[in-house]
Amino acid sequence: MMAAYKFLSKPMQLDGGICCLVIENKDLFRKTWSDLFKGRGAEWLIVSENYEPFAFEKAVAVFENILDLSGMDKKLMTKTYPKLEQTANDLFYEDLADLRQRLFMLGEKLSFEYDLDYSFNDNIAAMDILKLLSFNIRKDADNDMENMVLYMKMLRKYMGIKLFIIGNLWFYYTSEECAVLNRTLLSAGINVLDIENIMIEDMKKHNVYVIDNDLCEIVDNSL
Repeated sequence: MMAAYKFLSKPMQLDGGICCLVIENKDLFRKTWSDLFKGRGAEWLIVSENYEPFAFEKAVAVFENILDLSGMDKKLMTKTYPKLEQTANDLFYEDLADLRQRLFMLGEKLSFEYDLDYSFNDNIAAMDILKLLSFNIRKDADNDMENMVLYMKMLRKYMGIKLFIIGNLWFYYTSEECAVLNRTLLSAGINVLDIENIMIEDMKKHNVYVIDNDLCEIVDNSL
């Protein structure tokens, strides 16, 4: 997989694990992140595999805050609720029919208790019942980093995400922790692009691409 950034002469190679893009020019760094947050990432990055570009909004997930990924829950539930509904209709039709009957009887009994002319929904869809159950994604990770990897696995499986863009990984975690994360991502075949503003020595252990303060490109890891 490759990701072409508009200020790099050649695409960045993404072979699993962490790839670092260091944008030392703060104005360019802010503009890049601002557009990524606003859903305009395709203006800065072209992501492709076997020279076939992906639709950015479908293949790339941008994590605005790697310490709090709860905003991804809604996206995952929006994607997985139809799958839950289909499973309920296909495998648990009798259970649904029983629930509908019981809810109908409950509605009838409540209506008879009052002299108001009530009406109620007597054709409850499977989705309505699922929403009553308030399904949420349970996360059993022990720490923020494990939680981040868990989200990545779920987003890849259920939403087809191929590249995850995060920021300031080395600001939040030690180099040792980043190395552990990289090994985990490599073993899972997950591609991550980490966008930083400051070059750190240990980033050289990964694929690193640098745009310096003068907007000059540096791709030599021996710098």
